[in-house]
Amino acid sequence: MRKAWMLTGLAVSALLAVPVGAQPLPAPVSAPDQVPSSRGLQLSEVLASSRRFAPSILEALANTRAADGRVLASEGAFDLLFSGEGFSRIAGFYDGTYVQGKAIQPLTNNGGQLEASYRVSRGDFPVYEDYSFTDRLGELKVRGVFALLRDRYIDDRRFGQRNALIERDIAGLDALIIAIGVQQRAIQAYGQWVAAGQQVRVYRSLVGLAQDRQDGIRRQVQLGARAAILLTENEQNLLRRQSLLVAAERDLANAAQRLSLFWRDDDGRPRVATPADLPTSLPMVRQLRDTDPAAVLARRPDIQLIEQRLAQGEAKLELEQNKLLPSLRLFAEAGKDFGEQGLGGRSRDPFEAVIGFTFSMPLQN
Repeated sequence: MRKAWMLTGLAVSALLAVPVGAQPLPAPVSAPDQVPSSRGLQLSEVLASSRRFAPSILEALANTRAADGRVLASEGAFDLLFSGEGFSRIAGFYDGTYVQGKAIQPLTNNGGQLEASYRVSRGDFPVYEDYSFTDRLGELKVRGVFALLRDRYIDDRRFGQRNALIERDIAGLDALIIAIGVQQRAIQAYGQWVAAGQQVRVYRSLVGLAQDRQDGIRRQVQLGARAAILLTENEQNLLRRQSLLVAAERDLANAAQRLSLFWRDDDGRPRVATPADLPTSLPMVRQLRDTDPAAVLARRPDIQLIEQRLAQGEAKLELEQNKLLPSLRLFAEAGKDFGEQGLGGRSRDPFEAVIGFTFSMPLQN
């Protein structure tokens, strides 16, 4: 069990390296250093290959990139927005023409927004459209709206951005957990393959010993020093060991096939290891010693995933509580017309400043 945990450390350490063109995974726990082992296919090669080509890891990386896209989309809710409108009477008693352009910048720390608009008109308008009149060079106006109760600390836009950031962290942690699982299975497949190879070596040595012993007994029987029945008994033992060798070679071939799921070539095609690729011994890893349990728990991706889920739930609860608050918004605006006096009269000329509020409250929840 201790060796299994030590080998698992290789999976974590291998995640520190990310293949070219792949989305980096979240930084895992510092892993123990691998002790250089003998020749043959090394565990580090298998881990690097599985990290690069395992379908579940590639899917997790794609989900991480998709989460990055959702973060970018949530930031778009705070982009500067421009809108325009206009109309012109082409027939009738009045001949007024009106054009307006407006830029709106949502606030990132409040549910309100800042606005800047410019409008200009020509001609005459009916009294019920008196607001359309401007001086000859038009009117410039700035306006600010600020939420005081509902939407002050959180609203749909800020929740969307906050939730997208949490989802991105969750996707990264999921990718790390999946990668660790794949690397653990790669370690198991590699260990079973090496163990099967060593078992084949043992049985091959036993078969060789039995054959040498058979030759020796045959010579002794020919010289009359041993009974012929001993030659038959040893031949049975030789056949038994040969059958065990055949079974061990079959297990080695099956283990190589399982290992090919994690060891692939540069094009991602499975590579079946041969007996010539076998190392002479299992890889050994220095044990990681950490006496601080809190530090160990803080680095566990599964615990971090739970914390992110809790943060996501708290954000949703905060948004729903915000919706129960009455809406109280304060606005302030300032405007000034420019140029010669228009048909609207001199009432448009002076600088204007307005402050006010809007209030709404559901009477039934």
